[in-house]
Amino acid sequence: PTSFEIISCGSPLKDISIKIIDSNNSELESGKIGEILVKGPAVVSNYYQKHTHLFDNWLKTGDLGFIHDDELYIIGRLKDLIIINGKNIAANDIEAKACAIPQLKLGRTVALSYMGKNKTEQIKIIAEVCETKKKKREEIKLQVCNELKSLIPLKPKDIYFVPPLLIKKTTSGKIKRYYIKHKFLTGRIK
Repeated sequence: PTSFEIISCGSPLKDISIKIIDSNNSELESGKIGEILVKGPAVVSNYYQKHTHLFDNWLKTGDLGFIHDDELYIIGRLKDLIIINGKNIAANDIEAKACAIPQLKLGRTVALSYMGKNKTEQIKIIAEVCETKKKKREEIKLQVCNELKSLIPLKPKDIYFVPPLLIKKTTSGKIKRYYIKHKFLTGRIK
């Protein structure tokens, strides 16, 4: 898909302020995507014996989003942003596009990145696929590469198929992206 429907979270409650900033901590205009900051009496400076990351009395949420017509739209997490050749791409955008291939399922496909040996960001796709025949698996990998070519440079060797239920989720249903990344980086996904 080239576009996604995003649902508004609504307007801020009374006495709560929200702003969006870029990577230089400059406030962005309406409609521009950046990190969401929150300020108000409901924002605490400590959370379970840890200091929160307040920036000039604003809480940096770690969420990416934008404001449009005074309503907040959340599109993902800052830590899930993948930067390739200077282009910012949300991991969930890569996953959604990859899942245009019928053998890949949303919520069972993970896009992750890490710093490679040559100091460049490397992208890998980890997907639960039931197909066991090697030739068919290679065909699926080529289809995924073709589907993603407008977003990211990817080769079949960058795609790993794993058995069903290997991709773990949180109790709220979110992919445990860093659990999968750790398994990959420690050689437990091949």
